[in-house]
Amino acid sequence: MIALGFAVLLVGLAVLYAVQLLAFARGLRRVLAQPLPPLPDPLPTVSVIVPARNEAARIDACLAALTASTYPAFDVTVVDDFSDDATDERVAAWAERDGRVRLLRLVDTGLASAFGHKGAALAAGIRASAGQYVLSTDADCAAHPGWIEAMVRMFNAPEVGFVAGWAKMRPGRTLLGRMQALEFAGLVGAGAGALGAGDPNMCNSASLAYPRAVFEAFSPDQETDRSPWDDERLLHAIAASPSYTARFCSSPEAVVVTDPEPSFAAYFRQRRRWAALGAAYDTPGAAYTARLTWAFNAALLAGVALLATPHAWMAWLAALALKAGSEALVLVPTARHLGLGRLVVQFVPQQLVQIPLTVALGIATLWGQPVWKGRSFNEP
Repeated sequence: MIALGFAVLLVGLAVLYAVQLLAFARGLRRVLAQPLPPLPDPLPTVSVIVPARNEAARIDACLAALTASTYPAFDVTVVDDFSDDATDERVAAWAERDGRVRLLRLVDTGLASAFGHKGAALAAGIRASAGQYVLSTDADCAAHPGWIEAMVRMFNAPEVGFVAGWAKMRPGRTLLGRMQALEFAGLVGAGAGALGAGDPNMCNSASLAYPRAVFEAFSPDQETDRSPWDDERLLHAIAASPSYTARFCSSPEAVVVTDPEPSFAAYFRQRRRWAALGAAYDTPGAAYTARLTWAFNAALLAGVALLATPHAWMAWLAALALKAGSEALVLVPTARHLGLGRLVVQFVPQQLVQIPLTVALGIATLWGQPVWKGRSFNEP
């Protein structure tokens, strides 16, 4: 009787999960089918903000890619977030060679802890720049030469307040790298699908754009408001506003590329940090998706015991099939769009790793603060 009740619970969670993924899949189809609008006339100015902490080894590639942009009216502000390495020296050298590049060292005003480290760096960089539109990316990413132009094209109506673009992970030659690249494609595809479905609850911060006026309207006042802030919270605020909409740019040029983590330990730390950030968001859509995903994977993992139970094992297999089938509807078109279609063959066996890993990450967020580049989230 207990096995039967658990089987019913498992299938119920599977149906809810599949319904959520089907909504994302429909939204993704809308995103991929939308034409790229023409450029605004006259061309608006753009400020690209790059928060950077201990990125001396990768900031040169990031800036080389950005300064190769085809867009004619942009500048780049790199915000050095208390780096312990030569990040600021590398950026200063770029600033001497290219007048479009500027270095801003994040002065510790006591706001870093309140805003979150990256949020503080972003806010400082935006306030120190002057572009009509703000684009942000990560210091370990290389943008396509057409990235800025493709993102700006999406602001073809005054109600567009936020645009997300593609982020792609190089698979490399290792099994771990290929696993990360495929998983990452699924996450980015789900974010694109959520935006296309009109339920913008997640995005990747490596490829974002918004008007300066939107940032000024929705970001906390640094002098009076100590609320946590980052670009995903900005997305949630815009989604709740009747005045603005959020969109996803489907152009293959609206992409930034990054590398996978070099070891499983580094990969787990990164994903734990992402899981902790997701768990901190209190918007209904984001909270529902995160909790449903963890609960369903936990039930699947616990439900392995059903494989030894007569008839109930069919419920476990049905739940796994619903999971894999609904996820494939998002992952396969995303992987193909990003040129990662060859990785799809590992999707089914990768499920055996992702299920326990998702459960473990959810549990890991309950203890302590995730550490990122030598700092925990609650450190100043």
